[in-house]
Order: sequence, then C-alpha cells, then structure tokens
Amino acid sequence: MSLELLVLTLDDVLIRTDELRRAGIDLAPRERGTLRAHEDAFIAACGQQAIPVRPQALALMRSAESGGARLALAAPVSSRMLCALLDGAIGPDWTDRFAVVATADALSARETEADLYRLVLRTAEAPAHRALLVGATQGSLRAASGIGMHTAAVLPPGSDTPHHAAASITLSGTARAAWPDFHVLESIVAGQHGGHSASRAMAEPVTN
Repeated sequence: MSLELLVLTLDDVLIRTDELRRAGIDLAPRERGTLRAHEDAFIAACGQQAIPVRPQALALMRSAESGGARLALAAPVSSRMLCALLDGAIGPDWTDRFAVVATADALSARETEADLYRLVLRTAEAPAHRALLVGATQGSLRAASGIGMHTAAVLPPGSDTPHHAAASITLSGTARAAWPDFHVLESIVAGQHGGHSASRAMAEPVTN
C-alpha cells in the first residue's frame, strides 16, 4: 500500500514553537472576542522577524514529492496568521507546494480539529488510510487516528515517549535530528497495514 498524501501540521512540525517563543510570537488560540487583536499582533511580529521552517520537515516534504505523494497543510489558525508566518519562512509562493491548505477559517465554532482533517481528505480526494499526518500534539494525533489516518508523532526534544500511543511512527523532536525519508515511513505504514510487525522509526542525530 502506498501513501497518497502527507499532511503536515504547524506547531512543532513545520515550525518549532521554541523559535516562535524566541521571537515573541504566540501561536496559541484566543477567544473570538480578542482574536482580531491577537492576529494583528501576530502578523506584526512575523513582519519583524522571519521564523525558519524546521529543516527536517522540508526534507520530508521533498522526499514525499519525489516519491509521488502530494502535500497538505492543516493549521488550526487563521489564514491571515498562516500567510504572515509562511510568507516570511518559505516565501510568497509557499502555497504552490501544497495540494491542500486548510485553516481555522474553514471551521465553524462547533467543529473540531478532526473536522479540519476531514476537510483536507475531502479536498484532496484521498482516503484516510492513504494519508499520513505528522503531528506533535496529543489532540492532533488523536483526531487524525480517530478518522483512520496514519500518524507520525514528533516527540518533544529529549523525550522518547510518544504523545499518542497509537501513532504509527515516532520522530525525534531534537533540533539536530534527521527524520527518515518518506519512503521509509511509507514502508513502516505498509508493514503495519499488512499485519506485519514494524519497528517505529526514531531519527538519528545529525553528525558533522
């Protein structure tokens, strides 16, 4: 079984949250009454300092594209915030890399993160079992696995305990770790799908 879609989340996957904190940027959601002010402050902060994309995520994106998979981005923030962040981090043409970009703007007040992932799958016309989501929070991993997606959990730096025990794969959150290529992750998923045991992939540290 091959994977059609690699779905990336934002915090601690595409962007490391410690980089945001160092820049004084707060990605945490706000109540609707203060959302606009929070967005304005976030966008202003992004304009003052570009936040780098996690190199491991960029490498995984490239290996997925070279393997014929499509990319999707699911970010539970507003499109204004996402554009401000990634315009500086990747460049204004960053949307060209993704077949689907889904943000909180697409959700009603009663919808959840799982609904955001369902939207990604519907838009990409990809079945859940042919999609792999890379997440770093318990909520994102639980939501994705709950609708049938495969999941790769990015661990906190220095941790060897997955956020979500049902994650198909674990990836190191250490800044200088290298993540396995997409075809390696795909092989692990295929082994599990076929009923065979497969060891989880832990990235090895990069050596100079």
